[in-house]
Amino acid sequence: ASTHEFNEDYRLVTTEQQLDALCDELMASELIAVDTETQGLEYDDLIVGVCLSTTPGTGYYVPVRHEEYEGVLYPNQLPSTLVFDRLKESLETRPCVGHNIKFDQKMLWKDGIYCNFVADTLAIAKLFGQYPSNGLKFLVKHHFKHEMAALESLFKSTGNRKPQIRPGILSPEEICNYAVEDANWTLQLHQYYLSAMPSLHSNRLFNLEMQLLPCVGEI
Repeated sequence: ASTHEFNEDYRLVTTEQQLDALCDELMASELIAVDTETQGLEYDDLIVGVCLSTTPGTGYYVPVRHEEYEGVLYPNQLPSTLVFDRLKESLETRPCVGHNIKFDQKMLWKDGIYCNFVADTLAIAKLFGQYPSNGLKFLVKHHFKHEMAALESLFKSTGNRKPQIRPGILSPEEICNYAVEDANWTLQLHQYYLSAMPSLHSNRLFNLEMQLLPCVGEI
C-alpha cells in the first residue's frame, strides 16, 4: 500500500475504545512490530506517536504529542500517559520486533515502557547481509520492490526555503500512512529473514547482538 494513497488498513487510534481493542489485539498476537515517531532524531526528543503492526498489510498509529503550533495539541489525541499506561503490558510481555531498536527502545524508556524486543531487522541485515544500505526503505525496495515514501515528501517547500522536517508538526491524519508503513514493513522484513533463516532466533551471534543492543542504546 503506497504512502501517497489512503490505506484503509492503516488506522488511527484516537479513542479509548479503539485503544482497548488495539491492546486486546496486541495481547493476542504472536509478534508486534513497533516503531516510534518522535519530535526529532536527538535522544532528548520525545515520542509524538507509536506505530504498531501485528499482521502484514495492516497497522495502527497512536498519536500523542502532535502540535498544531507550540503548546497547542491537534485534536483527537489521547493523553500520552493514558496511551503508554495501556500499551505497557502488551509491549513488555509480547514478543516485539523493530528496525534500529536502540533508538526506539531509548524513546520508549522515557515513557515508562521497556519493550520486549526479540529481533531487530537492522541488526539482522548487518549481521547476515551484504547490502549497500541497511536502512528500512532500501531493504524493503530491495526485497519487496516497494517504494516507501521519504519523510521529506510530507513537507512542502516555500520558495527557496527548505521545510523544517519535524513529524510532530504534522497532523496525525497527515502522517498516519507514512508512520504505519514503517511498522508494517518491519514486520514483513522480519518474516522474510525468518523464512530465509529458520534458525535465526537460535543463532548465537544474533542472540549476543540482541543482548547487547539495549546496553548500547542506554549508553
